[in-house]
Amino acid sequence: PQKRIEFYINGESTGFMETKDIEFNEFPLKIGHSTLYADFQGQMRLDQFDLLHFFLSKEGEQIKKRMYKSLSIKDGLGPVNDRNRY
Repeated sequence: PQKRIEFYINGESTGFMETKDIEFNEFPLKIGHSTLYADFQGQMRLDQFDLLHFFLSKEGEQIKKRMYKSLSIKDGLGPVNDRNRY
């Protein structure tokens, strides 16, 4: 199968990026959406291209690693086994 990341904004496909290393999630990543806070409006300062560029940059990778380390299993977002730990 083809390995690629597809990007959707408001349910519409905005593009895709082919890659060789993809770590799949059980559910879609919803940026600007919170299942924990109903009053969260999901407003973002970055446009879709700035966000994508940052997400794929080395600086973005370092921030994601620090963020994942700070989360715990009780948050429902932390690593679930040693294979997923950074």
